[in-house]
Order: sequence, then C-alpha cells, then structure tokens
Amino acid sequence: MKKVAIYARKSVEVKDSISIETQVNMCRNYFADEECEFEEFKDDGYSGGNTNRPAFKLLHKKIELNMIDTLICYKLDRLSRRVVDIADFFDLLDKKDIAFICVKDKYDTSTPMGRAMMYFASVFAQLERETIAERVRDSMLQLAKKGCWTGGPAPRGYELVKHGGKTYLKLIDRELILNLYNWYLELGSLYQVDMRAKGKYNMLKGRDTVRRFLRSPLYVQSSSEINDYLMKNGWKVFGNTNGCGYLTYGVSVKEPIAIVSKHEAVITPLLWLKVQEKLDEVRESIFKRKSKVYWLSGVLRCPYCKKPYVIVNSARNHYYACRSRVNRFHEHNKKCKNNKYVNSIKIESVIEKYILSFRDKVDFEHIYKSNSDNIYNSGIEALNKKIKKNSKMIDNLVSKVALLSNSGAEILLKKIDELSKENKQLEDKVRNEQLNVLEIESKKFDKSFIYENILNFSKTDNPEDKRNYVKNIFKYIDYDPINEKIVCKFL
Repeated sequence: MKKVAIYARKSVEVKDSISIETQVNMCRNYFADEECEFEEFKDDGYSGGNTNRPAFKLLHKKIELNMIDTLICYKLDRLSRRVVDIADFFDLLDKKDIAFICVKDKYDTSTPMGRAMMYFASVFAQLERETIAERVRDSMLQLAKKGCWTGGPAPRGYELVKHGGKTYLKLIDRELILNLYNWYLELGSLYQVDMRAKGKYNMLKGRDTVRRFLRSPLYVQSSSEINDYLMKNGWKVFGNTNGCGYLTYGVSVKEPIAIVSKHEAVITPLLWLKVQEKLDEVRESIFKRKSKVYWLSGVLRCPYCKKPYVIVNSARNHYYACRSRVNRFHEHNKKCKNNKYVNSIKIESVIEKYILSFRDKVDFEHIYKSNSDNIYNSGIEALNKKIKKNSKMIDNLVSKVALLSNSGAEILLKKIDELSKENKQLEDKVRNEQLNVLEIESKKFDKSFIYENILNFSKTDNPEDKRNYVKNIFKYIDYDPINEKIVCKFL
C-alpha cells in the first residue's frame, strides 16, 4: 500500500485563510480513487519563512529514512516561502525517489512537467545562493582592502576606532603581541605561554586561545613569503603586500581568506614563520595521539567526567588514567574524583575477557537486545495521555458554555483557550520526541556487523586492529576503578 505523507501549515488565524483541516481533506480527496496509508504532519501557527517547524522536521527525518512514498500538500508555499529551502527539499525528494504533489498548483513530480519544474527551482535556488555568497565575499574583500574591520570584537593588542562611518583597527599593545610570539619560541609550550600571559597580563584562556593567536596572520607584516605559506595551507590570499597585516574571513567555515589590509602589524615575517614551523612540529596534542601498543587508548573513558583514559608511563609499569586526573593542574579541566591509576595489563585483560564472552551468538543477541532496548525513553505516551485528557476537558467545557451567563461563559472560554494552547505545545513536544526517536533509530548499527567485529577481535593480537574492532562494537566503554565496574554500550 502506498504510504502518503500529508503536510499542512497555517501561519495565523485570518478570516479567508485555508484551515489545517481543509488542507488535509483536500489532500486526502486527491487520492480518493486509490488505496493509501496516510500520515499527517501539521504545523499550526508556524511561519513559512524558515524550516524550523516540529512537524516539518519530523517529516524531513522520515523522508531521509525512506519511510514514505509520496508527499502531498495543498500549496507549494505551505512547505516554505524561500526558494532555497524548497530547492533543498526537492533535492532530498529526488535522491529518495519520492513523488511530490501540490494540489492547488497542479504540481506533480511523477509527470515530466513536474520534474522540469523541480529542476528549474533547483537551478534558480543555486543561482541565488551563489549570488548572495559572492556579494558578501566581494563586500568583505573591499572593506578589508580599505583597512576596515569586518565585524566582531577587537583582536588582542588592538582596539576598534570609528572614522568616517567605518571601523578600523588601532594598535594599542605592541609589547603583548611581541611577548607572546617570543615566549613561544623560548618555552616551546602553549600551556606555559598561557600561564605566563595570565601572570603578566591577566588574559588568555587556555592553549587553544594561544594557538589561535599565534596562528593568526593578522599580526604579521604582509610579504610574499607569508603569502606562499598561507596558500600552501589552504588560504586564499588577496591584495598586494605592503608590510601591513592581514584581515581574515571564513576561517570558522574552513574556507579561510586572508586580505592584505592597512592596519599596523607587529610581527616580522621571519619571526611569524619560525613560530608556525614550531607549531607545525607539535600540531597534534599528546592527548590526541593514539598508543600503538595499548589498544584501549582512545576507547576507554572515565564514567565520572566522560573524559578518555590516557596512558601514563612509569619506570616499570604502564597505566591508564583519567585525562582530567593527569592534567589536573590545568584550571580549565573539569575536576574529577577518579584518582586511580589502572594497570594497563590488568584492565585490557578484563575488557578482552568481557568481549570474548560474546562469541556465542545466542548470548550475544540476548545481551545486545537488553543493552539496546529502551535506549531512549521518549515519554510520547505520557504526552498523548495529557493531550487526550485536555481534549476531554475542552469538550466538557464547550458543552457547558451555552448554559451559562455571559460572565460565566467568559471564564469557561478563557479556560478553553488555555487548554487549547497547552495542547498545541504538547503536540509540538510529541513531534520533537518522535523526531528524537527516529534520530536514535537511524543511528543504530546492524547487530550482525557488531557480531562480526567481535569474532574478528578474538582472532587478532595486533593492538591497532583490536582498537579498530572495539570501536566497531561499542559506542563507549566506561570503567570505574573505584567500584570495579564496567559499563559498555553497543553501537
């Protein structure tokens, strides 16, 4: 039987607008001669200016999971009033091979004309995206070339000044900038630079902040050598070098652009490149490195702070310890009561024995089912009961309104309105909960894939292979050394 999704939306209550119920009925009547299984998605009181609507998001997820065959709505603008949103949605429907029908606009993608309309909408939407992006980029480039600040708080060592309606950078602390770069070459540690800067300037907040500061081309005098380095590292560089600093754009979206600007830069190209070379050498933090010997590194985590265990070496033995414990002197790390150092041989033996106990397929399926059941308590049933209770109260109150005086009826009407609004909020919560359930269901792994990795784990002694197999078996492994307890969650 064909699974048909009906989407209906109504922004506000106005006299001549089509109600949600009317939209749904018109969509159902379209399939009057066909046997279909209908599912309704209703967004009452939501604007079409964006797609942040509970029922629409639930519909979107069900389309992604191939849970419907056809989508129908009363008018195209019920989906969205933005061409870009409609085109993106059409792309999804096309990828999932889902037919789309619009009753009022006579739009049906199962026909050649309907597919052509979908194509034209996508083309114009892409043109709109690219045009907007190009305008924004060109505007930012022109502002930066003139030395204008393109937005955000002033970078460290500078202040923002207004002139002629534009905002510019003014250097106010040359010493601070020079010290941070020179300290890093001297100390070779982001953490120690951070500590020294806090002591002298009462500023900066962690190694990542120091790293971003040292990496920024804003502080370096523009030159051909700097341009070459930036371009080799994925930057797009604009403007002619003039000894001033660069303004940056698009770093957060990993499409970095550096524009030669007009603000005074402090760091010479030679010093800046020396710092970059040193940063490149120690690019990976020690806690992000994976041990080639200990297969639980990067897999085992602390049940108290949820941070990973890391390897700690001593003269004779090797231990797993909570990352927060190892780095407890750093004030930005969350304090954790797990102060135990766990012998690596002991814990790896315990976890390995635990995994090997799943080799029997019957035992594995039993454990997997109990581990996976009730993974998410959505509370949908409780919400629906509350909606049903409120609806019953509304019906009772409506039947009494006609029997009361105007003053009495006014009180009941107010109560009916309150219950109706509460029901609308509860219905939105139900849709969000349904969306959460679908999100979780879509992320569940095939248990046969997990079982295969358990068997592969039992056949290898290679630590790297073991680590990879474990990552394909468990979502996490929590080990509590205080209470000697292991909690694992299958993927």
